[in-house]
Amino acid sequence: MAGRHNLWVKAQFDIGGEGYVNFDVTLDAGQRYALKRQVTDNKAAIWIEETDTAKVVSEVVTTELKIPKVVDNKIRIEQCKSGTV
Repeated sequence: MAGRHNLWVKAQFDIGGEGYVNFDVTLDAGQRYALKRQVTDNKAAIWIEETDTAKVVSEVVTTELKIPKVVDNKIRIEQCKSGTV
């Protein structure tokens, strides 16, 4: 879907940690996109780039990877409701 989007992404890694990032990004019609990441210690830098050109189309967002806590689904539901996709 082309246009401006508010996207929540859950980052989950083998080391047992997870984190959440939010992107406010404009995506063009006819393009394919991929999530990319770089993990260093307990932090992950995540961004969105065009698949064909590797052009970065979002800001690079860093999140700390933590062992997930048991949380009320209300937080995740609110995140989903605030997104556009």
